[in-house]
Amino acid sequence: MPQNKNLSSLITELNELYFASSHLPLSNDIILKLNKKIDLILNLIDSTPELDIRETNHYIKSFRDFLVNYTSILEKYKLNIKKQLLEIDTHANAFNAYNNVLNYNIK
Repeated sequence: MPQNKNLSSLITELNELYFASSHLPLSNDIILKLNKKIDLILNLIDSTPELDIRETNHYIKSFRDFLVNYTSILEKYKLNIKKQLLEIDTHANAFNAYNNVLNYNIK
């Protein structure tokens, strides 16, 4: 039973952290904190063979629901980063083209 309490408190902490940061733009720092909590939960589940699944079922479902939502958010974050990288690449190409023109005019 103490492991069930640990699991429930870890999942509660994870949800609190998630909701506390949900009004902020997603950042690497927030992702790292959330991933650390997720790892703790997974390690607890893996390392505790005596977990009473009937008593932890609610927490496991809650954790699974969280992971589904979190995965969706990470996909959006990844798309946003790809978009930013594409914009950076476009600017870099423009600067390179401009630099080539300048170099050509100097010669």
